Amino acid sequence: MEELPAQAVLRRGTPRLGIGGTLAVAAIVALLAAGFGVLGGRPDATPGPSRAALGPSGGRSDDAGPPGSPLVTPWIECVAPQTTVPDIVLQVNGVPIQGTVDVGADPGGPMPASGRPLPSLQPERTDVPVDVTSEIWVDGAVCAVAWTIDLVDHQNLAVAQNPKLDPAIASQNRFQLDLGAHPGGDYELRAVLTFPTLVAQATWPIRIVPVERPVAILHTRRTDLLPVEGCDVSLTLATRTTISLNPCVDDVREPPVDAASVRRGERLAFELTGWTIDYGGVACGRLSGQSFFARERDCGIGEFVQSPFDFEAPSQLGRWTVAMSACGIRDASAGGGINQVCGTWYANIVVSE
Repeated sequence: MEELPAQAVLRRGTPRLGIGGTLAVAAIVALLAAGFGVLGGRPDATPGPSRAALGPSGGRSDDAGPPGSPLVTPWIECVAPQTTVPDIVLQVNGVPIQGTVDVGADPGGPMPASGRPLPSLQPERTDVPVDVTSEIWVDGAVCAVAWTIDLVDHQNLAVAQNPKLDPAIASQNRFQLDLGAHPGGDYELRAVLTFPTLVAQATWPIRIVPVERPVAILHTRRTDLLPVEGCDVSLTLATRTTISLNPCVDDVREPPVDAASVRRGERLAFELTGWTIDYGGVACGRLSGQSFFARERDCGIGEFVQSPFDFEAPSQLGRWTVAMSACGIRDASAGGGINQVCGTWYANIVVSE
């Protein structure tokens, strides 16, 4: 993760306060440009389809482009179709997990019946942390030409409709699972894969393990205060998936209500519990509804230190809102990756002598 330089929080009149927001947007753009989706091929392959062409809510559009134009290219070159069912495994951080496979003989006919009780070859649920790479692999580079991958009774993860089963339109043998936005809990992961000679349905009982949401704390001499999250707070996982933790349209969804009493020049400290802050900036001002307006000349915020993130209370007496923009990092669940959270948090303070 690129180290971000410190800079001052912007005043109102810019597009947004958003040190955290600006950083998060820049990180999102860079990470998404480097990543690839659940339907795409290898990173250096022909770009995969847009969500409008293939996605959780549908399949091919009516306008598929020039004849034979691929919508999905395989991760690795496809081998010749076979009449026996290939081995289908779930890979979680490189560890293969066998599932239950049900086979239908006619690829032009109906898919295997969904919801049919199947004997489980994996009686215990597999933990699937959202911040490690999880994929469904078809062993031996055999390519499916149509597929539906979903969390049973919850949400589709990937759909590719290919009525003519044309391998030049859609072929894939590895499917990356993007589970970052899903809440933790128990699910049944199902992949219905259509091959040229058969249809296979593979299922796995899994437990999605989310990244613990960061808790912000403003420490003062007398008490600790829980700042509210700004609309720009986002989490970028080690898998390069970015999630908005508090999606809203202005600076805050709901303004903070409580206020901490502090003394002029008192040292205050901002913490993201469980995260190491590697960037920090602070501004002082007022909230009007859901919008923050910096008032640096009026409130005179003191010097701040990045690590640990602490700063002096304003020199001017009265009630103020402090906006603390920060980025924090922590290790991923496995695999040596790094998760990063960036954004702005807001708290009220009352400055006295």
